[in-house]
Amino acid sequence: MSESREDLARRKELLLARSSVYRLALAIEAQALRESLNPRRLAAAVPMRTVLVAAAALIAGRGRIAKLAGWATRALMLVKLVRTVREVATHARK
Repeated sequence: MSESREDLARRKELLLARSSVYRLALAIEAQALRESLNPRRLAAAVPMRTVLVAAAALIAGRGRIAKLAGWATRALMLVKLVRTVREVATHARK
């Protein structure tokens, strides 16, 4: 009977040690998650121009400013399309 109690005591120690290791690993992962959700890091990861355009669209709603923003967005897309076509044409000639 004392042998089984010793086995149980060893098993308990092992389980407690394993639990401590898992808790530490969880704490490290939680810290990494908190750091990845840092607003400064998010701002660097997402192009700010896109965020500003989206925010302007949300704020503007359906008014005149929204129509103006819509036309400006279309104009920018057209300019980018023309630039891309010109670059492709330039590289095709070489």
